[in-house]
Amino acid sequence: MAVMISDSAWVDPRAKLADDVEIGPFCMVGPDVVLGRGTRLIGHVCLYGITVLGDGNVVHPFSVIGGDPQEPALRDMAFRTVIGDANIFHEGVVINRGGKADTGETRIGSHNQVHAGVHVAHDGLIGNRITIGNSSILGPRVAVEDHATLGPGVSVHHDVTVGQLSFIGGQSRIYHDVPPFMLVDGHPARVRCINAVGLRKQRLTSESIQAIHEAHRLIYRARLQPGQAMDNLKAHGHWTPEVQHLLKAVEEQNLGRHGRAREIGHPDSKAFQSVEI
Repeated sequence: MAVMISDSAWVDPRAKLADDVEIGPFCMVGPDVVLGRGTRLIGHVCLYGITVLGDGNVVHPFSVIGGDPQEPALRDMAFRTVIGDANIFHEGVVINRGGKADTGETRIGSHNQVHAGVHVAHDGLIGNRITIGNSSILGPRVAVEDHATLGPGVSVHHDVTVGQLSFIGGQSRIYHDVPPFMLVDGHPARVRCINAVGLRKQRLTSESIQAIHEAHRLIYRARLQPGQAMDNLKAHGHWTPEVQHLLKAVEEQNLGRHGRAREIGHPDSKAFQSVEI
């Protein structure tokens, strides 16, 4: 199908638009923007800088993607934003592009639901099949792993890693890493229990869920160190891939400054490798 562009939209002729792209009223698309097949800009959307959107994305009104980092020192060094396929960005979403002083790009995977008023700061690393609730704020260099859910109004400190299949309750302030498979909530935010609902939705086996339950009990109730917990879990047949991932995340969190692993060991953002782009 042909590209459809509203008469009131402004699209730089150097932008690259695939087939079936729709650009609604009063949108602005800059010269270094690439839009994949079937992507829709509903109206009043601004795309700046070097910004790449894959196939089938939907961007609702008053969203701004690819603008300069809000950190003044990085504004003259801003680089790019790369987004995968089939994401939905609701009204008023703001995504800042990466700064070359950091990783150089803000990267978002595929099949994500980003609700109204969300802000993703520069050099964010967002995975796949993630839900981010209304008015949540992700600081610079935040990494969110696959299948995580952030409730509305969550504020995430810079350099935090939000683990795979974790759940953050609404209005929480997150300034330490969120371990995978855990439910975190409160002021201050703390691990409350495992994300049992999310684990069941992903059809983890009962054995895997029980192993995560036991790891949670040892680490967050009995207060064992990761090495001690590992010995106990191995001895009782709970050494599943999920538990291994959890203990690795806890060990890295303990090594990081202020409980944030990305501040010490992940300058190349290698903690997150499964972005479908």
